[in-house]
Amino acid sequence: MNVIGRTEGVGVTQHLLTDLVGVLTRWKHELDLERPPSASVTSNEIPKDKVELARLMIDVRKKRASIFPPSLLGEPGFDILIGLYVAEAAGEALSTKQVCSMSPVPTTTAQRAIVELERLKLVSRREAGEDRRRTMVQLTDDGCALVDRYLDTLNAK
Repeated sequence: MNVIGRTEGVGVTQHLLTDLVGVLTRWKHELDLERPPSASVTSNEIPKDKVELARLMIDVRKKRASIFPPSLLGEPGFDILIGLYVAEAAGEALSTKQVCSMSPVPTTTAQRAIVELERLKLVSRREAGEDRRRTMVQLTDDGCALVDRYLDTLNAK
């Protein structure tokens, strides 16, 4: 084998290694997204009856949004808190895009609501592992406590 043949072999090997690193990085990223956020309340700490009530509220709000015009609706912060509460109970990590879709308002309006919720320390944002283009949103302990308190008032007899 001559020098040119060895050089081409090195190039192919480097290309294969680069591809392998890319695949492993994607797998790690997917695993990071599936892992629940560590700094938040664990799913087994949220009582099932409260999760069911929160899910019912989401269903009712979706049905309401399918009937009434959007101009009559407009509580993206509340929609986001309830949605994140249910996601937290399921151990799901949600991206900003997923969180914005929780409310029947324009994306920019939902993003402003996330900023306000973060300012109030009810939600927190973090980069999504290796993919710095994505941001994950999660309920803080204070946010979870606030939703718990609200759900308690609905369960009060």
